[in-house]
Amino acid sequence: MAITASSYLSKTLSASNRKTWTFSTWFKLPDNPVGTQILFANSYQADNANYGYVSIDNTYKLEAQMVVGNSAKVDIKTSRQLRDPTSWYHVVFRCDSTQSTAEDRFRIYINGVLETAKSPNTLPDQNQDLSLNMNVEHRIGNFAGLNRNFNGLLAHTHFADGQSLAPTVFGETDSTTNEWKAKLSPSVTYGTNGFFLKYENASNFGADSSGQGNNMATSGTFTQDTDTPSN
Repeated sequence: MAITASSYLSKTLSASNRKTWTFSTWFKLPDNPVGTQILFANSYQADNANYGYVSIDNTYKLEAQMVVGNSAKVDIKTSRQLRDPTSWYHVVFRCDSTQSTAEDRFRIYINGVLETAKSPNTLPDQNQDLSLNMNVEHRIGNFAGLNRNFNGLLAHTHFADGQSLAPTVFGETDSTTNEWKAKLSPSVTYGTNGFFLKYENASNFGADSSGQGNNMATSGTFTQDTDTPSN
């Protein structure tokens, strides 16, 4: 699915597990992306400063920021830059603040590989409730309240509520080409707020295929594109 800088998907989620969740998606950037490219975010709340987002920043690095009560509980940016506009990338943001080891509480993977070089690398305290999965509007491709959007291609977007899942749940190495590829029908327990967006239905790109019925509303212009991770 192609998405323009003024378009996004949205849904107000129920209050659910703020300690443990997984966000996974495939994306392809345009040749010259402008500014931060938001993948998933909740609504910016200036009154109590509870907000969170995962994105590609303006230097082509993956980042995650989770602010609770005006305090940054997660502030992570990978050292690796994703600068190839011809490539599809698979990214997984894996959150589980219940873990005893700090580095296991928030992990970022690119094409199945754990990113260990990060700066900054602010990790949540054990059992910290974070700002995604709150009872507020959440968006794919846009950060409400701030001028940050996504402009490019998206495919196979997953959100698993209450589950900390490895990238091998969503992708695998092709035995012939040795390339990382998507699992088209992964086995996932999505939980209350979970969703699986395949972007296959051109008349309803927000249709949820998880079985949870968490369809998202569409705003702006979307187009179907034959360029996909498997094509």
